[in-house]
Amino acid sequence: MCHFAPTTDTADASDLARLFVDNVVRLHGFPTGVISDRDSKFISEFWAEVMRIAGVDRALSTSYHPETDGQTERTHRILQEYLRNYVNPAQNDWDLHLSMAEFVINNSYQASTKATPFQLNNCRNPRLPSLLGHADSRVPAAARFCSDIQENIERAKRCIASAQDRYKHYADQHRRETDFDVGQKVLLSTKNINLKQPGTKKLLPRWIGPFEILHVIRPPSKPDEPRKPAIAAKLSLPATYRIHNVFHVSLLKPYRQRADNRAPPGPIAILEDGPYWAIDRILAHRDLKRGKHTRREYWVSWEGYGPEHCTWEPEDNITPLALDEYWASLEKTAKRASARNKGEAAQPTKRQRT
Repeated sequence: MCHFAPTTDTADASDLARLFVDNVVRLHGFPTGVISDRDSKFISEFWAEVMRIAGVDRALSTSYHPETDGQTERTHRILQEYLRNYVNPAQNDWDLHLSMAEFVINNSYQASTKATPFQLNNCRNPRLPSLLGHADSRVPAAARFCSDIQENIERAKRCIASAQDRYKHYADQHRRETDFDVGQKVLLSTKNINLKQPGTKKLLPRWIGPFEILHVIRPPSKPDEPRKPAIAAKLSLPATYRIHNVFHVSLLKPYRQRADNRAPPGPIAILEDGPYWAIDRILAHRDLKRGKHTRREYWVSWEGYGPEHCTWEPEDNITPLALDEYWASLEKTAKRASARNKGEAAQPTKRQRT
């Protein structure tokens, strides 16, 4: 099932944890695992510790496709299509449409499961006003309210069904019919992987491997239907590759042994999914004297971390871009203060009455 919760772009990791409890745990309890992207809030120390204490396994998705965990991305696109049709011109009422979109998506038939999310979760579909029959009402406002609900549900169903058909058609046009099986060796695209190698990305390997397939994920087939092609595969990756090991087939291609029977190269080093620290902004600086030497440090705010995690960092730990932005902001602030002081000095002082 999907749950949509309005939030802001200023939310931090603690806000994310509260949204998770209010919108997921409250309804379903703690899951055994959570698959997410590499947003700074999901890779923050706070979120990682909350998940560890709650006994929830974290998996950072690298598949980037709407048919693996990218199911989330597909739902996002359908939701965006829905909101695009209903928000006002100022786009400031989008949060009012989330509840109806959530209800309709959870009550929509899914071809992969042969049921709706409501059926799978509650063993039944919810009742709708249209199923209750028409009843005379002595309160016209109440009748209009129920009628509006039913009309909004029907409009949302048509909009979401249209978006699903459109994305399915697009995916079918770009789907490869190459199938994969357990035990087969494949090459993995480096499109979404950070290789730990110097130089421009254009000159780095486009494929790495080979890797053996441990498990394939394919749509269910009826007994009298032929087996459908795999949509994703779980690979046997080196222990040093701390990344999610399930990939969409668009990121794989069959490995073919070289004609000279030479062994393939060893594993290429990639950046690990360990603790990730990205500078949000520099807040201040100070100069520390160490004997005859002076060392400059910067008070740094980190993406995905609250103010309690700000740290003093030496200049060597700061990217040149972050330093340039910091000094530019200080210069701009100084110019504004200077202009303000000049304006105040130019104004005649009022004489006080005696």
